[in-house]
Amino acid sequence: MRTPSLVVNLKTYRKGSKEKAVKLAKKCEKIANKTGKNIVLAVQNTDIFRLSKKVSLPIYAQHVDSERFGSNTGKDIPETLKYNGASGTLINHSEDQVTIEKIEKTVKRCRELSITSLVCVDSVEMAKKVDTFNPDFIAYEPPELIGGNISVSEAKPEVLKEVIEAVDTPVLTGAGVKTDKDVKKALEIGSKGVLVASGVVKADKQDEAVENLLKNL
Repeated sequence: MRTPSLVVNLKTYRKGSKEKAVKLAKKCEKIANKTGKNIVLAVQNTDIFRLSKKVSLPIYAQHVDSERFGSNTGKDIPETLKYNGASGTLINHSEDQVTIEKIEKTVKRCRELSITSLVCVDSVEMAKKVDTFNPDFIAYEPPELIGGNISVSEAKPEVLKEVIEAVDTPVLTGAGVKTDKDVKKALEIGSKGVLVASGVVKADKQDEAVENLLKNL
């Protein structure tokens, strides 16, 4: 993933699913081509193949398991995700948390397959632990701010700074990011990009929301 980047998590929002996911992806691609800015889409795993065929933007999985080929019914193994078009994946999002042992195994598996790992953490302590696994990126997301209207760069700038200074891994900022000012503040503190969801996906005018966030990226 090139930085600075805007990572848009489509979650399982109605406006980020099925044909609406395709429409949003095409909007983001058009804007990325026009501005030259970096946009990554984290999509439902069932939409990876479809979207990877519709747009040239990097497509990330929202979840991946560390299991290998074998008797693992219901698991999303990295080999298959990559085969279907995923170039990266979220790991340990606050809505899909796993154990620290699972994070380590998953990051290792992604590294084996050259899949970009973006690990979400909710504290400085967690960031330090994850940093020892050498993921590609860490996203700091206080869970109490996710989906809200106050960004982490505004509410907890000192903690964001502490996370960035505590690790060697590049850090992205998530939770409550909705405006160009949020992005500017995050990058001034040292973030390499932002991870957003509702601020784009649930916006009445998605293209305008994306363009606004890219102003200071």
